[in-house]
Amino acid sequence: DDATKTVTSVKGDTTVKLTIGQASINVNGADKALDVPAQIVDSRTLVPVRAIAESFGCDVAWDDPTKTVTITK
Repeated sequence: DDATKTVTSVKGDTTVKLTIGQASINVNGADKALDVPAQIVDSRTLVPVRAIAESFGCDVAWDDPTKTVTITK
């Protein structure tokens, strides 16, 4: 939502909301702290992938040697 600078994602019974520039995520009405805020870079919205994926019940693994993120349900 450009007016409120929010990003909303819905899957099943889970609603996730982030506000650009704020280091918090709202999952089904409950706020949680983030390490980094969502931001806009070069007209693209960047969101913290671990927080989003885990909010939807996914597992997130980081492989440092290959700099690869793996998300599984």
